[in-house]
Formats: sequence, structure tokens, C-alpha cells
Amino acid sequence: MSIGPSSLGFIAVSSSGTPVQLSSTSLRVRKLRIQPRKNATTVNTGNVYIGTHSLNFSTNTGIFAVLSPEQTEAVYIDAPIGQDIDLSLWYVDADNSNDAVLVSYSA
Repeated sequence: MSIGPSSLGFIAVSSSGTPVQLSSTSLRVRKLRIQPRKNATTVNTGNVYIGTHSLNFSTNTGIFAVLSPEQTEAVYIDAPIGQDIDLSLWYVDADNSNDAVLVSYSA
């Protein structure tokens, strides 16, 4: 059975330097899309980092992708054939508190 696209909405980093888990429970998906927040009234003011539980932008560890404030394109992550992506294993952090990303996925 195939499930269409779903969204976790905007995930904001409340405190810079403290990674935020994409999902607090195991959520297994086939495709993941992460887009920087960008609209007329709210734009990220610094880099946003996507990575693992060891994400630390000060030491450059655990980072999978960096979204710059000028960036409008999303980052796409596809699971290998026969596998899936567990969103509880992915985190986001930012140079500045309250920056955010829009997270959507397909199961």
C-alpha cells in the first residue's frame, strides 16, 4: 500500500546549538524533503544544518546538509531500494534560534 505525501510542518530550532529531532517516535519513510523557511515575512537568518544525533555545527560532525539563508531549493533524501529512512534518527540545528525548515515525506 502506498501513502501519498505528508508533512511534519515547520520544525524550528528553539535554541541554537541544541539539535531538534524531526520525529520523537520512529517514523519510517521512503522519501524525505527538507526546505528552508523562506517567505515575505519570515526568512532564516543563518545556516540550518541537517544531520544525525551527533549533529554539532561547531565541530562539523554529524552534518548531512547545510541550508544557507539565501537558499530556496529543498534537500531531498531517498531511501535505498528495500530500505527506509527513520525520521527519529534525523535532526536539525541552526546558527540562530527560531530558524526553521519545512519537512515533508512520502511513505
